[in-house]
Amino acid sequence: MKNLNFLTIVGLLSISFLSGCSQPSVDSQDIKSSGFYAEMRTYSDRNDNTSVTAEFRLGNDSQSDYIMLSDSDTATVTVNGSTKELTEGDDFVYIAEFGTDVSNSEFVIALERSAEEDSSMPNSTVVSPRNIVIATPDENEIFESYETMTVTINADENDLNTEISVYGDCVDNTGEERYVSKSFTTSAPIETYTLSMEVLLGTSSYRANFNDSIPCDITVEVSRTRYGTVDSGYGKGGVISAVQERLVGIFVNP
Repeated sequence: MKNLNFLTIVGLLSISFLSGCSQPSVDSQDIKSSGFYAEMRTYSDRNDNTSVTAEFRLGNDSQSDYIMLSDSDTATVTVNGSTKELTEGDDFVYIAEFGTDVSNSEFVIALERSAEEDSSMPNSTVVSPRNIVIATPDENEIFESYETMTVTINADENDLNTEISVYGDCVDNTGEERYVSKSFTTSAPIETYTLSMEVLLGTSSYRANFNDSIPCDITVEVSRTRYGTVDSGYGKGGVISAVQERLVGIFVNP
C-alpha cells in the first residue's frame, strides 16, 4: 500500500470531520430561483395557535443542502389581510406565529428576492382545513377494556386527508409504562371511527401484567391536511400543506 502524504491525510481527516457536522447550507444570494425547492406548512394546534413554517433547499431529498436567506431575500405569509415575516429559527426553518386559530382561510406565502438575484416567488397558496370538532368521546371520559369507543367528528365533502391516532401509556405491575397505539388514515371524508379498547390495549399476553388499578392515560388525536399550489418560480418545485389538529384525553381501565 502506498504511503499517504501529509495533504492527503489532512483531506481525509477533513472529510471525516465534515461528515459528522449538521446538514450543510448555502446562501440564497448565490442561488437562482431556478435552483430553489420549498417545503411550506401551516399548522393549527389544539390551543388555537397557528404556525407557518418554510424551509428552502437545493432539491427535494433530505440530503440536499439547505438555503439560508440573505438580507435581500424575505419570506412572508399573508392570511385574512394580516402579513407577517417568517424569521429564521432552528435547523434552517423560517417561521411565523399567529395567536389565533386560522381555519378555512387562504394562506399566501411569498419569497421576495432582489432584482439583482432573480425573480421572486410571491404566490404559494393553501387553504387551511376548517375547524375540527370532536363530538365524542368526551374529555376525561372513562372506558372499560371490553368497551368500544366511537370517535365522532364534523365532516363534509371537502374534509379530506384525515388521520385519527389513539395512543398513550398503561402501567404494568412493576410500575413501568407500556405504550399502546392505533391509527387510521383516510383520504375520504369521515364522520365516525370505532375502536375496540381490547384492540388498542394489545394482545392478552401483552396486557396480562397491566396494573388494573391504574387507568391507561390515552390521547385521541384527529388531524386533517389540505394541499395547495407552490409558486411556479421555484425551479425545483416544492410542497405546501395546511394541517389542523385537535386532541381529547380519555382513560381506559385495563
